[in-house]
Amino acid sequence: GGTLFLDEIGNLGADAQKMLLTVLQEGVVTRLGELKERPVDVKLVVATNEDLASKVRDGSFRADLYMRLNPASALVL
Repeated sequence: GGTLFLDEIGNLGADAQKMLLTVLQEGVVTRLGELKERPVDVKLVVATNEDLASKVRDGSFRADLYMRLNPASALVL
């Protein structure tokens, strides 16, 4: 339980986006070098200078992650 701040979320590569989405959906992480999943309960705060809606439209940012990060923005796409 805590808060995780990720700056410049718009610069995440495709693999990192997939991993972050999995953590948000499943609520578990696997530490580097371990095989055991560990439950996590964090509040996520993200920031970016990028226009994420436009990155979603051009395919460089995952739409499902965008919706997870800001569900109220679903109507903006």
